[in-house]
Amino acid sequence: MWDVIVVGARCAGAATALRFARSGRSVLVLDKAPYGSDTLSTHILIPEALGQLQSLGLLEQVVAAGSPAIHYRRFEFCDSAYLNPLPEPPHWLMNVRRTTLDPILVKAAFDAGAAVRHQVHVESLIWEDGRAVGVKGRDQSGAGFEERARLIVGADGRHSTVGRVVQPREYNNMECTTGAIYAYYEGIRPSDAGGEILQIAFGPQCLALCCPTDGGLFVVMLIVGTEEFNQMPVSDPRAFEARLRTIPTLAPRLEGARRAGKLHPAGPREVRGYFRQPYGPGWALVGDAGAVPHPALGHGIADALRSSELLYQFVEAAWAAGEPAEARLGNYQRIRDAENTGPYYFSYRISKIDPWRDPEVVAMLSGQGRNQTPDRPYGQPRPAVPAAIVS
Repeated sequence: MWDVIVVGARCAGAATALRFARSGRSVLVLDKAPYGSDTLSTHILIPEALGQLQSLGLLEQVVAAGSPAIHYRRFEFCDSAYLNPLPEPPHWLMNVRRTTLDPILVKAAFDAGAAVRHQVHVESLIWEDGRAVGVKGRDQSGAGFEERARLIVGADGRHSTVGRVVQPREYNNMECTTGAIYAYYEGIRPSDAGGEILQIAFGPQCLALCCPTDGGLFVVMLIVGTEEFNQMPVSDPRAFEARLRTIPTLAPRLEGARRAGKLHPAGPREVRGYFRQPYGPGWALVGDAGAVPHPALGHGIADALRSSELLYQFVEAAWAAGEPAEARLGNYQRIRDAENTGPYYFSYRISKIDPWRDPEVVAMLSGQGRNQTPDRPYGQPRPAVPAAIVS
């Protein structure tokens, strides 16, 4: 019998497994995808995410993977351009592919003693007296298996199997009015503000994000309204690139660029927002399985890492007191909600095609309203990031 079974081996799941394994707990991690596979993601590591990675001792590995430090965001809309430095320490962020980030976290969990199994499908939970005590599933060969644990953690994303089985209460639900498509490119030209910026450019009833990532690539994302997204051939690069070229400040940067790989579409239903009750008898949810903001703020990876930290702290406190894992997870939910509710609603305000109609959003985008932007007090000071990392 394991102490913890984690269903999902990406940011939230691998970080959860790493924390418990380092404390000496027996941990099993199960994931349906192959090791190192891709997934839909914003890629952004905001300063809070960098602090989380440093606290896990993994920031230098992530930096060494080759994504440049991004010190500025440039907002381009209504014939205006605003170059904004990152307002909070360490004053930089990164843009990292999940095929790079996730394996670093998984390997760290494995090296800490967690058992990791990929390409296995968890199908249901095992219940005893109303309490989750294990999982049932099938491995790559189709053979069935059962594993038991003191705690089952669902870290398997917005389509969480654990979440579907336990049917937690949802609240703060938000529908999205836009859809997104992104792809990787080589040979993107530098902007007039320099190559290593996060560019957010508005065009006719659309907007785009362009940012360097690891592997010498750039991520280019197009965001359009629901009706247009539903009518677009979302797997056709020609339609995607033609729409990007309607954005005046982005089009020149695409001249001569070469797409590297397929398009990655995310429809409005894929970015629907919600909070879920994140715990119950013998089970808990972290990352997107428990709460999903709109990706416009780029908080998703930071939220996943933070939720793993909170879960670990309160479960260990409960177990140290001889209590069941869920006994103190009401604190986890309260802190998670307090830290994320403001940014959550703000993310949907800026996710619209025409956010400049909102004066507060314009103040934030222009760099003149940072105090109005919802902050996220993490409760503990963020670790300082070594200066050598961003030099």
